[in-house]
Amino acid sequence: MHIANSAEFQKKSLDGKQLLTVRGNCVELRTRLTTFIERLLRDEKSFLGLPLTRL
Repeated sequence: MHIANSAEFQKKSLDGKQLLTVRGNCVELRTRLTTFIERLLRDEKSFLGLPLTRL
């Protein structure tokens, strides 16, 4: 619950535009990272020796 309270505090302390920018950057970074990892796993699947369906 401490994290939720901290997030609520941050929402209240940031103005809307700044909050939107921060959230947008987080989403973009997470999407890029996920895409990168998926591509890496797909390309290096035989090297890793892991079936992609188990991850």
